[in-house]
Amino acid sequence: MKAREEVRWFADEHMERRLAEHEAFKKNWKSVSTRFLANRLQLKIKQVGLRLEDVLNLSSTASRDPEIESEDVMLYTMELLDACADTANYAMMVADNVRSSILIALEDSVTAMNISGEEEGNARR
Repeated sequence: MKAREEVRWFADEHMERRLAEHEAFKKNWKSVSTRFLANRLQLKIKQVGLRLEDVLNLSSTASRDPEIESEDVMLYTMELLDACADTANYAMMVADNVRSSILIALEDSVTAMNISGEEEGNARR
């Protein structure tokens, strides 16, 4: 399935950029607990709400106040997009860690079944 244009835009231009910006000083998410990532996700969701309120308030005020520059509105909008990207990245990290845990559990189950089958076969001989 091909990703939608909006998904590609957001992932390529925002999520990937934010991951790259934090790469130098943060651990790889695969080495961090899923619970920690989920807690960070909840924090980021709150930040999105706060940034959205900032943008809406500034946009509303800007239409009545010539002192507010369009650059200010753009800056707040970029901060909102960054917060959205961070939120999406944490959701992706949680999903990736959960997927990895499931794959490891499946591999362990298959290995255990193979060992059990070999032991059963050896017992018959």
